[in-house]
Amino acid sequence: MADTKNSAKAPIYESQESLYEKAVKKMNADKLIVQYAFKIDNYLKAAAMFDEVGDYLDAPEKAELCRELARKAEIEEKNSRYRKAQEKKSNCENVKDYEKLAEEFAQLGDYKDAVKEQAECENAIKRIYKKRKLRRFFSLAVVVTIVVLVFVGRRVGFFHYLKGIGYGLTGKYDAAQQIFEELGSFLDSEKKAESYAVKALIQREEEENSALKKAKPKDEISFGTHTWKVLSRDGDLIYMIATQVSAGSEFYQVPFHDKQENVTWEGSSLREWLNSEVLENSFSEKERASLVLMDTEASDNSVYGISGGMSTRDYLRILSVEEAEQYMDILKSLGLDYWLRTPGNCDGTEAYISAGHVIMDYGYPATSEKLSVRPVITVDWTRLDEEE
Repeated sequence: MADTKNSAKAPIYESQESLYEKAVKKMNADKLIVQYAFKIDNYLKAAAMFDEVGDYLDAPEKAELCRELARKAEIEEKNSRYRKAQEKKSNCENVKDYEKLAEEFAQLGDYKDAVKEQAECENAIKRIYKKRKLRRFFSLAVVVTIVVLVFVGRRVGFFHYLKGIGYGLTGKYDAAQQIFEELGSFLDSEKKAESYAVKALIQREEEENSALKKAKPKDEISFGTHTWKVLSRDGDLIYMIATQVSAGSEFYQVPFHDKQENVTWEGSSLREWLNSEVLENSFSEKERASLVLMDTEASDNSVYGISGGMSTRDYLRILSVEEAEQYMDILKSLGLDYWLRTPGNCDGTEAYISAGHVIMDYGYPATSEKLSVRPVITVDWTRLDEEE
């Protein structure tokens, strides 16, 4: 009987030993890996393999070591991108160069003095624009002087009034609206500002309809007050993720939850904010009508054993770990550290995607303001095409 039991247990020990050796090889493969993203992913996979081994030999210690190495690799990756960004500073010559560099520093978040470097790039852009304005000012000095002498008092307002009408006649409704709003109560400026606001919105919705009608994965589309990248398309339904998230954006560095507690997507302050304030202020009535309610299954919130309760329905949400893996080829074009709706390994943490495009499923404290938000929406473009 004793021999039978030993022979029955032997395959289990052999399986643990085999998996342990594979995990060790996976961990030691770092010397052959050059790219940081692959290096981080390799360590995290090795950690998962050690977790699967259980308490065999020093598997738990090696699992934690792999996670620590992944964190160090992530820091090294940020340091590398930081150095490269600094090297580019001396070669910046125009607004486009500084805008690209500012975005690179923005993607580094609060790493070292990246925030300060980003601010310096943005100040450089302001200085360039200021110089341009000064050149234009001096070149038009004579004309401006004549205008000031002729159009005094209400006549100055009348000059801008005519300019606003000119913008309106050429289809530049946004510019016309802005001028009439600045004129305030001059003549019928308030009425005209309202009229051009309606025309500008109709123009925006028509352009959105045209773009959505022929949209395909990886296309970038303006919708509402934000820009989105198409992740997938299913007939008339288009699934998109927010793209332009940098300093100044309402999606830049937003906590997942406003309290330090064990929280899932359903109960998060982030979900409430996206589906109330952002939904109301970022889209017109017609744009909101074209948004499709998305079912968020409870399983998305219970990957690590945290009960998510009933499934939710959202107009705006964020990606899960599974979706991030599915759309990684497209997500690689986006930067920043941003939240995923899947809970992390520890209470009060949430998974996220690093600026280096690596899924960090061990999570980050949900109350942190160091990570940003990239909401996703589903649009039925045919609803935008319907007559009111």
